[in-house]
Amino acid sequence: MEKLLEAINYYVVEGIEIQDIEADFQEYLDKKPEPKAANIDDYIRVEILKQGGTICDNEQLARMYAYTYTLSRCEAIFSAIRGIADLKGIIRNLEYTLVVDFGCGPATVALAFAYYYHRMTKREAIVDINYIGKDLSSDMIYLAKDILSSDLFNNDENFVYLKGKYIDENGVKEFKPKEIRINNYIAPKTILFVFSYIFSQGEVADSVQSFINDICEIIEQNETAETYHILYLNKDYQHDGSAYDIFVKAIEEADFTIYPDSDWRSGKPYMHNTKYDGKAIRDFDTGNVSDIYNMGPLYYQLLEIRRD
Repeated sequence: MEKLLEAINYYVVEGIEIQDIEADFQEYLDKKPEPKAANIDDYIRVEILKQGGTICDNEQLARMYAYTYTLSRCEAIFSAIRGIADLKGIIRNLEYTLVVDFGCGPATVALAFAYYYHRMTKREAIVDINYIGKDLSSDMIYLAKDILSSDLFNNDENFVYLKGKYIDENGVKEFKPKEIRINNYIAPKTILFVFSYIFSQGEVADSVQSFINDICEIIEQNETAETYHILYLNKDYQHDGSAYDIFVKAIEEADFTIYPDSDWRSGKPYMHNTKYDGKAIRDFDTGNVSDIYNMGPLYYQLLEIRRD
């Protein structure tokens, strides 16, 4: 875990304008007779990031989000891997898997797989990964580029921004990337589409068709892949009519069939539900890691999809 923490601290924390945040926090304390946030970490998480609901549309918000949530998200994904037998098999053959991370943030899923690999093998070797990260925030994509440039990953080749657009800002055109790719140049046998906490974002249901289009396009572009999986993780249950429920129904309407994996019960999709312990960065000044007991509920599910 040491290399992962070094990457977070070097590429994320050092770029945060801490003095401005400290000044805002002090002003917040002065104005609130009974403040919800007792310290600066709580202030960032509760008041600035709105418990993860804030859209990170600038560099500082992207960095604060990555500082606050990256390690705990890695712990959540680590718990899901341990809880799903079929997912363990995919990770064991990671070099032959194309991982597509929707709402990637600072390449969270790539970091989580490196975290899992290092914890299980007890060594911090370079992780060979074939990865596409997608995010609406260009600042997150740039942060992901920095993270993927670390010595955690096989990064000898150049990164390729697959999609983006030029935005005219004050007469200057600036490229805004929406995807990043790290390619190990091994033809994938499996494609794993990961939706980690993205379905808790507001108005995400409006993006369901875009997700389906991306899934179909990526499958068509990778003809060597024989199996396709969807990994879902979230902090709350996605009931009937929720964005995730709409997404699953849209998958079936797009001529895919959902097949049971070894964790399904009674022929129906099984939604895992657990509470998990883990680690999180809880000291902004030092970047120290704390053991957190009961980090909260975690719902996760692995679906296999096949084209009809």
